[in-house]
Amino acid sequence: MSSDPQQQPNMYQPLPDDEIDLLDLLRVLIRRWKMIALVTVVVTALAVTYALLAPRVYKTEAILRPSTPADVQQLDVKGVYTHDLNMIHAFFKQNLQSVVVKKAVFEEMDLLNVFSPERDQQENVNTVFDEYVESISIIFPEAKKGEEVFMTSTLAMEGEDPVLIADIVNRLVEEARRVTTSELILNVQANVRARIRDLTTELQLLREKTTKQRLDEVERLETADDLQKKNITDKIATLRDFAKQRRLDRIEKLREAAGIAHSLGIKDP
Repeated sequence: MSSDPQQQPNMYQPLPDDEIDLLDLLRVLIRRWKMIALVTVVVTALAVTYALLAPRVYKTEAILRPSTPADVQQLDVKGVYTHDLNMIHAFFKQNLQSVVVKKAVFEEMDLLNVFSPERDQQENVNTVFDEYVESISIIFPEAKKGEEVFMTSTLAMEGEDPVLIADIVNRLVEEARRVTTSELILNVQANVRARIRDLTTELQLLREKTTKQRLDEVERLETADDLQKKNITDKIATLRDFAKQRRLDRIEKLREAAGIAHSLGIKDP
């Protein structure tokens, strides 16, 4: 009988390396169920302990609605300036994200001593401020192309003290609103001053024009008066000359008559 291995049937086919024998895996799990249970209990206990001992982190959100024309109507100056809502939203968005606004609230509420009351004198103040800034998040809606942004936005903050972070969020919104209102008022004042300058210039031009017209009219009247005076003077002079000439003619006639009467011996007139 031939012993050629190529002619003997292969009774065992090994599993490929990338395949798992589920039966063997089940046997391993059964043999090590105590260790698996122990690990599960330990991990669960650690998770529960951490959940009970770890400081709770709260999150406060402020939903900000966009301004309406009625909200800014009092800031409009009829015939001089009318606010653009897109410009107001841009101002408010910029101020809400501004580090200046966050720093103003940080200093006003003395948050350095609130967040780090037992800090060392050498502790970097900027570190505390940066952590405060990082805990604040702002979400603005993305407008589609060609659409105006008139949707709500969200200001949120996370912290361990829910009352404190709610107060901070409200202060941030109020400070951003105050700064935006101040900027709008300054903008209105600048436009009013510019309008006043324009009106003053126009009024000065009208005054100069009116003065020139009035001076031209006075000069015309004076010229007419002078001409009338000259005509009257010339007329008076002419009348005087005429009367003088008539008087001289009368005297000459009387002289001629007196001469004739004298030559004729007439003594009575």
